[in-house]
Amino acid sequence: MPSFAQYLSVTFGLGVILLLPFLTEEILKTKTATPLLKLILIFLPSTILTFNAGFIYWSVSAMETSLYLLLFAATIITKVKNNSAFPLFAVLVTFVRPEGVLLFFVIEIHDLIFNYSAIKKSNFKKIIFETVLYYVLISTYFLFRFFYYGNFLPNTFYAKAGLDFYHIERGVK
Repeated sequence: MPSFAQYLSVTFGLGVILLLPFLTEEILKTKTATPLLKLILIFLPSTILTFNAGFIYWSVSAMETSLYLLLFAATIITKVKNNSAFPLFAVLVTFVRPEGVLLFFVIEIHDLIFNYSAIKKSNFKKIIFETVLYYVLISTYFLFRFFYYGNFLPNTFYAKAGLDFYHIERGVK
């Protein structure tokens, strides 16, 4: 089982490297550049990430980190491409790690602020639909966690960042 988890972790890490060019290409769509420069820029983030020691370490760690990063990238790509799967990827990234809630919130607020003048009534309805769908699914998940485990967040959160005197003192130091 540990070896299988490590293979999965490496596979998810490779998935991140393969997804990055799609995101970069989407970002560069509006920018003008020579074809050669554009090709270099599209593959530059993946190349840099491939040689990043932290990425390499966590991609072979058999932990959830590379899965989280893969779903994080997929969430951003689906939003940038205006894909209807965006809320589902946002839910999946939140299932893997609770800070996915923050990712969803930041993306939607960004969409509202920076596209406010361009948002048509139908786009505004879509944002509301995405938000309601996301929060219904996430609320159901967190309620299940609370009734089944007695806590909203994973045990690792309480072990690392509890709200007792020891953790507060450690945080202050």
